[in-house]
Amino acid sequence: MMLLECWYISNDDKPSTVLGATSSEELIMKSSTIVLEPFCRSQDTGPTSELIQKLRSINNDILAVIDPVLHAHLMKLDIAPQLFGIRWIRLLFGREFPVHDLLFVWDAILAHQPILSLVDYIFVAMLEQIRDLR
Repeated sequence: MMLLECWYISNDDKPSTVLGATSSEELIMKSSTIVLEPFCRSQDTGPTSELIQKLRSINNDILAVIDPVLHAHLMKLDIAPQLFGIRWIRLLFGREFPVHDLLFVWDAILAHQPILSLVDYIFVAMLEQIRDLR
């Protein structure tokens, strides 16, 4: 299952400038050197993991083509796919299906070639399934 490893690794860098501070004043001075762009969304700043890139790709390349209305609605509400997608993909939909159905879903995901490409389309299908829930 080395193929799934990249979905669990984060590229977030730890601020190394804060390490080694001896006093609270030094800590404040060193940590204040981190500057974020004003008025930017948190999901648009900083390094991104391979999982976040995959979620953006699913959202912008597949969902935008299959259901542009839903894609535009999610973008308008500023709902990032990370809010629900990280759990869906990291657990391979393990919390979304009953166990007897989940085994069938996993068989399909692991048997489909190229390996794990079916995950993207199951992701979009689940969004389509719940799009009109109220």
